[in-house]
Amino acid sequence: MGYCPRCGENSAYGVPEPAARRPRSAALRIPADSRIVNLPPGIPDGEFVTYGGSRFRIRREGDDYLLEIAG
Repeated sequence: MGYCPRCGENSAYGVPEPAARRPRSAALRIPADSRIVNLPPGIPDGEFVTYGGSRFRIRREGDDYLLEIAG
C-alpha cells in the first residue's frame, strides 16, 4: 500500500520496523539439474551468486539448491 495524501495513511516518512519484526523471505528451491535456472555445478554452501540481477546465498539440500536473497 502506498501513501495516501488525503488522510496521511502509510506515510512515506514513517518509522521503519525494527529488524526483528521484519519477515524473513523464504528460500527458493531449485533442482540442481534444472535446465531453466542454470547454476554452475559444485557451488559450495554459503557462496554468493548474482542471478537475474539479484544477489543470492546458495545452500545445498539433497538434490536441490536453496537460494536466499542476500540483503
